[in-house]
Order: sequence, then structure tokens, then C-alpha cells
Amino acid sequence: MVKPTRFIIVERLFKRDADVEKRVNLSLALVSLNHGMNHFHQLLLPVLLPKITSEYNLSNFVVGILLSCFNLSYSLFQTPVGYLSKKFKRKNLLAVGLVVTSLAFLIIGFVDHVIVLALLFILAGLGGSTHHP
Repeated sequence: MVKPTRFIIVERLFKRDADVEKRVNLSLALVSLNHGMNHFHQLLLPVLLPKITSEYNLSNFVVGILLSCFNLSYSLFQTPVGYLSKKFKRKNLLAVGLVVTSLAFLIIGFVDHVIVLALLFILAGLGGSTHHP
């Protein structure tokens, strides 16, 4: 008698294989590091805003708009990214998200116009939205 597929899958899940365990542990470590970097970028904004405020001579209203650009794009793009995660590999989306967010924050240091700064905050929020779709 042939075993049903679900029993074969369960047997494979509980089978101890050193190579599989190493890959799973490495994958878990990389995803955790990626997620930690995402939250680092989120917590970096409140640290950067006082410096940005003084360098660009911005009002609190404009700084609030900049922060809203990041937070709104971060939250609004989660649903479309969740849809994309069903079509594409999730690990690729996470990697692209980390690169986009990191590059956006890197370029923020070289920008001299507030509109470009707002667009980079939106881009950083888009990259960060890949972690919580």
C-alpha cells in the first residue's frame, strides 16, 4: 500500500538531516538579520530628523510631513507587497526591500532639496514594507 503524500511530507519534516538543519538555521539567521536591519532603519529616522531639521532650516510642520511620507508609504505598500509575495519568491522581495531601504537612507545624506528628501523617505518606506506584508 502506498502512503498518502501528507504522511511523506510529515516524515520528511521530522527526519533529522544535518545539511537541512544547517540551511534552515542559516536562513533563519539571515531573515532575522534582515528584519533587524529593517527596524534599525525605522529607528534611525527619529535620530536623523533633528540634524535634517537644522541643516535644511525646516519647520516642525515640514519635518512631520517628511516623517509621514515614510510612515504612510511603509503602511500603504504592505498590501500590494503582500500580493507580490505570492507571485515572487519572498526571499527575493526581502532582499530587494533591504537594498532599496539602505540605498534610500544612504542617498539621504547627499541630498540638498527637501522634495528629493521626501521622495527618498517614500522610497525607504516602500523598501521597508516588504517585511510586514
